[in-house]
Amino acid sequence: VASAHGVGDGATRGHSPRLALVSGEMQVTLLRDSKSRFGFAVGVEAAGVVITKIAPSDALPLAGMFDERDRMSVGDLLLSVGATPLVNERGLPISGIDLESVRSLIKDTQGDSITLTVQRPAAAPSAQLSKPVAAAGLMTTGPAATSRDADDDETVVLIRDAQGRFGLNVDLDDRGIFINQLAAGPTVGDGRSRLQLGLYLSSIARVGTHGLSREHARAIIKGVEGNCLELGVYRSPPPPPPPPP
Repeated sequence: VASAHGVGDGATRGHSPRLALVSGEMQVTLLRDSKSRFGFAVGVEAAGVVITKIAPSDALPLAGMFDERDRMSVGDLLLSVGATPLVNERGLPISGIDLESVRSLIKDTQGDSITLTVQRPAAAPSAQLSKPVAAAGLMTTGPAATSRDADDDETVVLIRDAQGRFGLNVDLDDRGIFINQLAAGPTVGDGRSRLQLGLYLSSIARVGTHGLSREHARAIIKGVEGNCLELGVYRSPPPPPPPPP
């Protein structure tokens, strides 16, 4: 894996930083929070490097700059980190830049701010992700409530197929809600390639799964409005419940 410094040098020599944004692109500035984190995560899908998680931030304005994470959405394509482009003029990934290289670029960023160039995929409008979800008497408008640290899970967005289905079913065991059926999804921008059977979910459509019954979890999926379903996925299995006294 190339270091962030090496990737930046090579990319800059071959591709000068863009002076103007093309249609659909935008630059977003993020500020470090009180724990010195930028509060977002990235992953790789067929379309390229994408934003997979955006955490809330308590960052204060800095020298006239404001944190602009509210302009980003999970599923946005990441086109550049600072002055280092991740795609060429045709929008194709630059050779030699992989996921670990991008994460190194972010981690090694100096100072209290980072500027990202992102692009919103047409298949995943952010308005669908921010709608409140009403299903089986449940309503939520805030971030998913979980019993674990937010850094222990990532966000994956599924898009309805041609038949209007998300191609997902869930079940419940003593550790929580998990994926027990997952259909193939050809939709561009769909993140199901990062899912697998048996993964536990921390949230469904921004509703925390802690304490949810199997029926409620399935009802939330069925009741989602729009074409996008946002899932919080644990990177590691939740711990088993404590034994009875």
